[in-house]
Amino acid sequence: MLINVLDAKNRRQHTKRSARFRGISQVIDRLCTGFLKCLCVTSVLGFVAACATAPPVQEMSDARQAIAAAKEAGAEQLAVGQLDEAEELLMKAEKYLETGGSGNFWNAQQAAINAKKIAFEALLASRSARDAVDSEPAQ
Repeated sequence: MLINVLDAKNRRQHTKRSARFRGISQVIDRLCTGFLKCLCVTSVLGFVAACATAPPVQEMSDARQAIAAAKEAGAEQLAVGQLDEAEELLMKAEKYLETGGSGNFWNAQQAAINAKKIAFEALLASRSARDAVDSEPAQ
């Protein structure tokens, strides 16, 4: 009988401890889950912010290469207006980069993309003009 009473008393104490432990465990689980969510969100936002504020190195390089290709194709004589516009946009992009800041990086990126597009159009125009001259019959 005494053993039964002691067993019952131990069970009650064990139940109280395990209930307390379960409560603490749940709180820790909730905190960790919340912390991990917060950490993930912060990491993603940091990554997005870093990407948004990076200088447009690739776009600037692409625009320079497109302008060089257009010049090589004879755009300086055959598509002067378009080539000048592309070079002006590239200079504008470089000025945006000099001033810095994420808004200016975005502006520089857009100017560089437009410069590349216009330089490519100048390249196509100069090729078309050269092909037209080459296909004319000799007199």
